[in-house]
Amino acid sequence: MTSSYITIDNNNSIKYENLYSINGIIYFITLEDVELPSVKKFTNSYDWTPYVIKFNTEEELTNYINSLENIENIDLSVLADNLWYGNVGHGLFDVLYPIYLALVKFGYEDEPFTFLSMDWSWRDNMMYEVIKGFTKQELLDYTKLDTSKVYHFKTLVAGTNNAGNRVVNKNVYIHGKEWDGLHKFKKRIFQLNDIALDKPVNIDYPKAIIINNKRFSIKDREVINTVIEQMRPFCDIQFIDWGEYHKYKNDTFKKQMELFQDIDIQITAPGTAMMYVPLLKKGAVNVNIGYIEHTQTNGVRQNLKILESKHDDHLIPAYMEQPICAGTYYVTSLYYDRYKHNELEVNSLIQIIKEAIEILKNRQIVEGNVNIDAKVFREYCKVANDADDICSSLTAASLQVEFFVNEHPYALLPSTDLGLLRSIKDELGYNRNYEVRLN
Repeated sequence: MTSSYITIDNNNSIKYENLYSINGIIYFITLEDVELPSVKKFTNSYDWTPYVIKFNTEEELTNYINSLENIENIDLSVLADNLWYGNVGHGLFDVLYPIYLALVKFGYEDEPFTFLSMDWSWRDNMMYEVIKGFTKQELLDYTKLDTSKVYHFKTLVAGTNNAGNRVVNKNVYIHGKEWDGLHKFKKRIFQLNDIALDKPVNIDYPKAIIINNKRFSIKDREVINTVIEQMRPFCDIQFIDWGEYHKYKNDTFKKQMELFQDIDIQITAPGTAMMYVPLLKKGAVNVNIGYIEHTQTNGVRQNLKILESKHDDHLIPAYMEQPICAGTYYVTSLYYDRYKHNELEVNSLIQIIKEAIEILKNRQIVEGNVNIDAKVFREYCKVANDADDICSSLTAASLQVEFFVNEHPYALLPSTDLGLLRSIKDELGYNRNYEVRLN
């Protein structure tokens, strides 16, 4: 009847036995003086521990438990926040994957579980249906638990802070490879949707898709159309707009995956589509064509606007989801050179798609590949004293490594060793024309 816990992964994830929700509050019931370790509910933010009720004797504790009425027993549950779950990319790899990885660490990769989170009210979206199908159990709002009953959580798992696409780490590599986390995540998704897993790569005539992206300009789309026509002798290539799949309503995601499971090459710009990389088959190639971020004239991301800037705008080549691209260890990711080509160009895009085809033909997997900006970041983190602080700061600010490497003032810390950073850039032959210069 008493509560207990064990931790794993440097205390980043925790498994509780016998927690109780009483009057809507989750309690750890014990006979000992205990200081419970806190874990994160979302990226590196939002600490959580259950409340503690301590009894002096086992008899007192037993009598208290026996006095509880209207008990609902829940065998396996998790607790994590679901910020952004209305966006399928973030919902998959910043909400669902991190807490699923915590389950995997404790050996529950195939088990149904109840998901305790904050606010499941955004139900009119694709991600709600995906999460509901993935858990195979109820979704509960832990801030609004039924106070007329007692929930007995026989096993509850929490702790997500090392995982997730949004988490910046020194390796620029999404957490979980040591548990084969991403592949197990993909396997569970596909099995629950009756979709084949890891079909053979189409060597002779690969299947490629260019995914529509809100960051494509009119010129980009013209280039893409030309590239598709010129590449058809080399691969089965088509342009896909995932938005058109919403006509399937509750089966939108399943219909997407039915097409996606046999794709050999995915080409798209950063954003939601890029976060589908872990759902590609083993041996596939992902092409991140990047984009140019405008820090001053971008009205969407106000956290990029540089105050008191003496320049009309600052341009930064950006790739955003490099951690999930590099961290999908069974897929090769390539990067279009936005430092050389601010806009898409026909010949350059054809060249990188042909490079992807060659990788398929050679049956290669280039694990952990990142663009040169992330390579600079990795090297800086190997020797800098403030590497952990920088990673935490970038995660909290929702900024990627390219903003740090290009010296965006909001990405730097007072401790940043600019001399070291610039020497690494020069050593690696980094194009420094996009550094943010305020003077």
